[in-house]
Amino acid sequence: MVQAMIIMWMCSGLDGQAPSLKRAEQITGKTLIFYQVDLLDKDGLSEIFKQHKIDFVIHFAAMKAVGESMQKPLFYYKSNVVSTINLLEAMIIMVMKENGVYNMVFSSSCVVYGNPQYLPIDESHPIGHVPNVYGRTKFAIEQMLEDICRAEKLAGSSWGSDANTLRTSALALVFSTAEYCAPVWEGSCHTKLIDTQLNSTLRIITGVCQPTRIDWLPVLAHISPPELRRKEATKKMYQKLLDSPDLEINPILQSPPNHRLKSRKPIWSRGNQLLSQNFSNSEAWTNSWISTDIPNKNLITSPNVKIPGFSLPRREWVLLNRFRTGQGRCAELMKLWGYTKDPNCACNVPQSMSHILDDCPLYKFNGGISNLHSVTPEALNWLKDLPLRL
Repeated sequence: MVQAMIIMWMCSGLDGQAPSLKRAEQITGKTLIFYQVDLLDKDGLSEIFKQHKIDFVIHFAAMKAVGESMQKPLFYYKSNVVSTINLLEAMIIMVMKENGVYNMVFSSSCVVYGNPQYLPIDESHPIGHVPNVYGRTKFAIEQMLEDICRAEKLAGSSWGSDANTLRTSALALVFSTAEYCAPVWEGSCHTKLIDTQLNSTLRIITGVCQPTRIDWLPVLAHISPPELRRKEATKKMYQKLLDSPDLEINPILQSPPNHRLKSRKPIWSRGNQLLSQNFSNSEAWTNSWISTDIPNKNLITSPNVKIPGFSLPRREWVLLNRFRTGQGRCAELMKLWGYTKDPNCACNVPQSMSHILDDCPLYKFNGGISNLHSVTPEALNWLKDLPLRL
C-alpha cells in the first residue's frame, strides 16, 4: 500500500484539516499522514523517519523573500540550508545508511542562474553569481545535493555500482593513499586511526551493517587486512633496499644503530623480523581467519579466495553479505539498536537473520546458508523476491 506523508515546516496554525491537505488527498486518492515538525528539529524529524518506510521526499520548505534575505542573511542560511542538512541526515544517516532514502524532488529557484547571459534562460545556462542571499541558499543546497549524489553513487548506494567496481576504486583511491610510505610509519601507534577509515571503506564495498565483526570485512571485500598489507609492503621495501648496495642507507641496514627509545620501531628492525619469519600476507591472513570465532565461519574455506557474488546488483549483494554475517536490519537487531520496539517477525517469532533464512514460514529459503553463499540460481531468485528491507 502506498502512503503519502506531509511534513509541515514553520506553518503556524496549520493542522490536519487545512484545505491544501484535503486537496492533496483528493489528487492522490490517499489518506495523508500529517505531522507539523520544524525541519530544524532534528530529533522530531528523525523520529518520523524511524516510524515509517519512506521511499521519496519532496522538499518545498524554505524562506523565500529576497529583500528580507539581504537583511537577515544568517536567518536565511539557517532556515534554508541547515534545515535541508537536517532533512538529508534524516534521509541518509539517522535511519542507518543502509536503509536510507535516496529519492528527492528539491524545489530550487530560477534565481540560481544569476544575471542572465542570454534570453530566454534554459537549463544549460551557467549557474552561480547569485545576487541575493535567498538565491545563494538555493544554490548552496543544489551544490550540496550534487556532492552527495556524486559521493553516494561512487559508494554504490541505491544506484548500484557492483562490488568489483567499488573494490577497484577503493584500492586505487583509498588504500593506495592510506598506505603511502607505509614501510616508514607501519610501526606507529597511530595506525589504528587509519585502519578505522579503511574499515569504513570495506563496509561501503560490502554493504554490511556497522556492528558486523571486523574479521568479516576483508574477506567479503577480498582485500587483505590493512595491518597485513603494511607488513607485506615493509618486507618488500626492506628486501629492495638490501638488494641495492649503492644506496646510502644500505650500510645502515647492514649495521643498524642501537635504539635510542624503546618505543621507536625503525624499518630495519621490523624488516629484519619480517624477513627472518619469512612473512607471507596470505599465510598470515589464513592463520588469522582460522583462529577467529564468528558465526558462519565455515562458509569460507580460505580468506584469500574471492567469494561468490561480486557481480551481483547492489541490493542482492548487500542482502547476501548480511545473511552471511548474521547482521542485518531484522526486527530483533533493530530493537537491540533502538530503532524499533517490536522484535517479532510477521509470523510472531523473534525475527533474526537466521530465522528469516531458515525458519520463517513466510520468507525462508529452502536451500540453506551454504547454497545462499554459493549464489545458486534458486538463491539469487530468492534474494530478488525477498520483500524485506534488511
